[in-house]
Amino acid sequence: MALELNPEIERQVLELAQAAGTTANDYVAGLLQAADPTASPDPATRVRELLHQWQQYDRTPTASPAPNDGALTPSEALFRQWEREDATLSAMSVPDRERNENRAGGILEMWLEKRSFTLRCAEPER
Repeated sequence: MALELNPEIERQVLELAQAAGTTANDYVAGLLQAADPTASPDPATRVRELLHQWQQYDRTPTASPAPNDGALTPSEALFRQWEREDATLSAMSVPDRERNENRAGGILEMWLEKRSFTLRCAEPER
């Protein structure tokens, strides 16, 4: 990313960074960090902080991780959990689920048609 600063501001930033004994980039990063003191410099921690903040804001439910003995990645464990859940579906619940999925698809198609979009999906093989 590049920022176009007027020459006077660029000069001030360079002078202040030099006086602080750092680069202009690190100086500006420090200013931004100071503007949000709760922000973590570690990207992974920052993502977790933001997700927590958003979940608090919109009351997004959180789920506990899928059971895992450590032999699988978290994603693999989740897929195995879904496979177990799908295997326990009764014969009546499968058509109900498919009907709901088809209804949701129909609602999406109507929404897209009203906005002059076209949705083309291949029919699933049965």
